[in-house]
Amino acid sequence: MKLCKYIIPVMLCMPTVVSAQHTWGSVLEVEGSTKIVGDLSGGLGLEYRTFDNFGSTERLAATADLSYKFCKYLKVDAGYSFIRQNRMDDGWENRNRVFASATGSVKFSRFKLSLRERFQTTHRNGVSEYNRKGRRVRANPKNVVRSRIELEYDIRNLPLTPFCSFEIYNPLNDPDVSGIEKYRTTVGAEYAITKRHKISLYVRDIEQEGDTDEYESDFQIGLGYSFKL
Repeated sequence: MKLCKYIIPVMLCMPTVVSAQHTWGSVLEVEGSTKIVGDLSGGLGLEYRTFDNFGSTERLAATADLSYKFCKYLKVDAGYSFIRQNRMDDGWENRNRVFASATGSVKFSRFKLSLRERFQTTHRNGVSEYNRKGRRVRANPKNVVRSRIELEYDIRNLPLTPFCSFEIYNPLNDPDVSGIEKYRTTVGAEYAITKRHKISLYVRDIEQEGDTDEYESDFQIGLGYSFKL
């Protein structure tokens, strides 16, 4: 009952965002990590997304990464993702993504504020940058810088951590986009089942700038499970 008392208000704090959207999707995530040596850790993750009002699979993804914690204020990581993307009438598309990021964080009272800067490059197999007229209409590989700011709150005497984040996508080599491409706003909560097992539930609003050839929901509901070995 205590858990519901805190989760329900958190998940209802974006009513105006929800009502404004017209396409829905879901995100299911499983992540596992283990310490390799010292402050170096490795992780594996699986992700499944739906879109089209939960009626179609958007993507399947598998990720492997390494992370290193320099100190309590700074962590860096790098990894690789294989993505199987649904392109609707064009069929399924394989993507290979490499990323690297740095996350700085600071705690004050029971709050934790963090800023993550991530560079990612994604290659879409079998996709040309040029159309039949020889015009460059897309980037492949596509290079993007993602900037995310996140705020967490540690509730006293309860293993529940509400959080909210705002992230922007800034493409570096897209021929048709010269500014911010996408905004993502996420609100949710993480619940610690034990010290090594956690679940999270969140809602996410996605805003695209200009035209895009991606098939993605405007609004997502996410459920995640993470564990440490």
